[in-house]
Amino acid sequence: MKFCSKCNVQIRGTQNVCPLCQAQVTGESEKMFPDIGTAKQSRFKILKKLILFATIAVCVLSAAVNLMIPQSGMWAHFVVFGAVCFIIITTIAFRRLTNISKHITYLTLVFCIFSILWDYVTGWHNWSFDYAVPILCSAALISVSVTNFVLKVPPKEYILSLFTDVLLGLAPIALYLTGNIRVIYPTFICIALSAVLLAGLLLFEGRSFYAELKKKSHL
Repeated sequence: MKFCSKCNVQIRGTQNVCPLCQAQVTGESEKMFPDIGTAKQSRFKILKKLILFATIAVCVLSAAVNLMIPQSGMWAHFVVFGAVCFIIITTIAFRRLTNISKHITYLTLVFCIFSILWDYVTGWHNWSFDYAVPILCSAALISVSVTNFVLKVPPKEYILSLFTDVLLGLAPIALYLTGNIRVIYPTFICIALSAVLLAGLLLFEGRSFYAELKKKSHL
């Protein structure tokens, strides 16, 4: 804290002169207000580390189980691909700390469209429908749910984005019914996850959802 020997008073702040007599003061400066956003940034850093650790753990455990039970088929690489998508989507969304859910939804749409176009340009091997779209949608659903739960975001700020992600996750039903799905496991997992989250959304946050829907629709 600063000190004015002439007035014999202590002065808080960073000024170099006494506000009473304008004489030079001695001592170290002291911030009058704490740094805004430090706690929030610290929470984001912890969340990033937890997400990275959990993702690595899931990949390693999946690979270990798959190697121990090879007769179940080589499915571990699907988990790794989904984990990588989850990390990419979450990392890019975290670069903009406002409305993370909306950014995750936009990124999911962009990646889905890009994967379908890439599959089409390279001769259409159906990997975009079989793997990319359902895994990306599943990763988005998990990303939105985990980040908003850990950061304790109010439901009204993410509920419509989560509903949009749920609709994206249910979209592969149409692909399956029209016979465009060759590998059913990623699609069924995505549909089941979307259905569970939709049920939870309507049961636990139904009023908030309808209120936000009316607000956005200007009803």
